[in-house]
Amino acid sequence: MVGILPGTIMYCFIGASASSLEDTKSSGNEISNIISMVLGVVFAFCGIYAASYYSKIELDRILQEEEEENHDENPTIRLNDQAID
Repeated sequence: MVGILPGTIMYCFIGASASSLEDTKSSGNEISNIISMVLGVVFAFCGIYAASYYSKIELDRILQEEEEENHDENPTIRLNDQAID
């Protein structure tokens, strides 16, 4: 459940930005609002990418440790390229 939180926050931000972009058409400072919204979306994507990247690294490390533990508990003896448990 916690894993979907960054994406949910990003989509809420994008929706609010789109709504705000529609409102800025009537104001005189349109360019700076558009730039700040675009930068916000880019940073949101970068944050989600970084969280995914580091989560994958940690998950791979944990899976490697579990694989090593299971291999140590159940040693396999090889005799003429045939596994004997």
